[in-house]
Amino acid sequence: METLSAIARRQHEHRERTSGRLSAVLTSGLLPDDLVELATYYLAKAQRDLGLTDASRRGMQRVASAGGRLASPARRGLAHLSRLSGDFPTAVEAAGRLSWEGRHHRVLGDVWWVQGDMERAAAAYLAGRSEAEEHGGSTENSRPANDGAI
Repeated sequence: METLSAIARRQHEHRERTSGRLSAVLTSGLLPDDLVELATYYLAKAQRDLGLTDASRRGMQRVASAGGRLASPARRGLAHLSRLSGDFPTAVEAAGRLSWEGRHHRVLGDVWWVQGDMERAAAAYLAGRSEAEEHGGSTENSRPANDGAI
């Protein structure tokens, strides 16, 4: 119950609190195997937000390597961690390995955006939006984005 509570409250609490709660649950060893991936993924997200990139990278890598239902978001998280650390070639390479479900176009857009290449960023975001719409709008890219303008 603590795992689900921490995840549900993560947007309303400081990431340090979320990180502490999820770390305690994982350390307890009481989670069923099918929830360890969930707790590890959200702990890694909180760690990324706190600037604990090495710990976040280890957690995301564990989740991605497990190949479960959160593997794609974890691979996207690894791409974001590369971008945040300034390793843009790795971020671009990681984005290339993502599928539409992994929001590969959005990840590329984020890379080009921080590089100041607005034209490429806008094209990538628009491609992501179009691809999401083709697949039933099942990702956040399906939100209206000012007709493709950034």
